Amino acid sequence: MEFLLSAQSVLSWVLPFLLVLTVLVFFHELGHYWAARRNGVRVEAFSIGFGPEIFGWKDSHGTRWKFSLIPFGGYVQMFGDANAASLPDYEKNSKLTAQEKSQTLDSKTVWQRIAVSGMGPLANIILAVLFLSIVFYFKGEQSRQPVLGEVLSGSVAQKSGFMPGDRVSSIDGEPVETFRQVQTIIAKNPENPLVFQVTREGTLQTLKVVPQKEQITPKVARGVIGIMPQLMPHGFFDAPLAALKSVVRMSGELLQFLGAAFCSKEDASKLGSVMSIAKMSKDSFQKGIIPLLEFMALLSLNLGVINLIPVPGLDGGHLFFYIVEAIRGKPLSHKIHEISFKIGLGILGVFMLGTLWNDLMRFNVIGSILDFFHKW
Repeated sequence: MEFLLSAQSVLSWVLPFLLVLTVLVFFHELGHYWAARRNGVRVEAFSIGFGPEIFGWKDSHGTRWKFSLIPFGGYVQMFGDANAASLPDYEKNSKLTAQEKSQTLDSKTVWQRIAVSGMGPLANIILAVLFLSIVFYFKGEQSRQPVLGEVLSGSVAQKSGFMPGDRVSSIDGEPVETFRQVQTIIAKNPENPLVFQVTREGTLQTLKVVPQKEQITPKVARGVIGIMPQLMPHGFFDAPLAALKSVVRMSGELLQFLGAAFCSKEDASKLGSVMSIAKMSKDSFQKGIIPLLEFMALLSLNLGVINLIPVPGLDGGHLFFYIVEAIRGKPLSHKIHEISFKIGLGILGVFMLGTLWNDLMRFNVIGSILDFFHKW
């Protein structure tokens, strides 16, 4: 029975994670596939996952659609590519006939190659807008104003006298301008008393509250008081515009955070790996379809924006080289491409190891392993 409960617990993490990742990867690679086909590039394989094929089929255009063993990502391999990262096989391509060369990505104009590389991240951004449009229409958009939309029944906020419609002006003397600032301050102060200045019906009031401690992981806790932001309703036609504006704003915030983290002005330990994604997938899945779509929109946006960063190995790396080629009027040498690709893989490897280490510490995996061996 204990084994069955353990297996059920693992599945409760794995299945939502695979569902979320498969949808986002599929749309990303579909963007590349669509742009490649539109520009006359032959696509040899469309894979969800890496490694050995589990099952698949070949369509009438000769593309092998398949699910592979390692489910962390996917790729579209085009005719003339040396690998799944779309690095051209220069030696092989030099032996192709003129007709065969015309079906490779490397033979296309620089603007066609820009379109093929850019459509993957763009597809994820479009998907984020679509999912947020659904969320905003059925649930509403969370207001950025520091105004309480809901005070949960029985929460410490309700017991401390907070009411819906209260506008927070400061916490412990620190002015706040957005609801996110309110959430951040509360989260950083579990079990620490906080003094709120709120405006209620034109009257300034002082409220004191002690955030409850909520254990997120064995190593991470946050403060909560039981408040929710106001929700702004959107109609069927204005929801997509509101979603687009939200996506543009969040993209800027993400790039700003990544830049600050790179310069050590932000805490890079906030970054997570597949372990964090799996947990958030599970939590969102359990809350229902709208929270799940909201999480998938955020994750899809992150995937799209991060892929546009000009690091070799990412779509942004290809775009950078194509833009340089468009400016110079000729491509960079094959050697520069190959060296840059290896450097890019190294950078991505370090980044992935760093986020994995964050999660190993966040979820106390190393401590649990050491405890297991100590008891054993």
